[in-house]
Amino acid sequence: MREVLVTSGANGALGSFINAFLNKGDNIVIFEPTFPLYLDHASISGCDVRSVPLHYENNNWMFKPEELRAAFDENTKIFLFNSPHNPTGKVFTRQEME
Repeated sequence: MREVLVTSGANGALGSFINAFLNKGDNIVIFEPTFPLYLDHASISGCDVRSVPLHYENNNWMFKPEELRAAFDENTKIFLFNSPHNPTGKVFTRQEME
């Protein structure tokens, strides 16, 4: 292992990498609903948040690929993706991740 980031927990890790990579004018793409701390860290960095809605259909959280693609542009530096998703608990399928 060559690159290790030691933090004081998950929140410290999020704050560290978001603020290391993002500046004013950059974009971060996140799914909504989202974990509120993502928004706090993005605000501190001065970046723009591009939210992609998760739709609740048939007892499952789903996203529309065209909405996800539309959120990205040349200023996007981070796509914050976690599975299970916080706060919905959605576990993305392999097909969704691909």
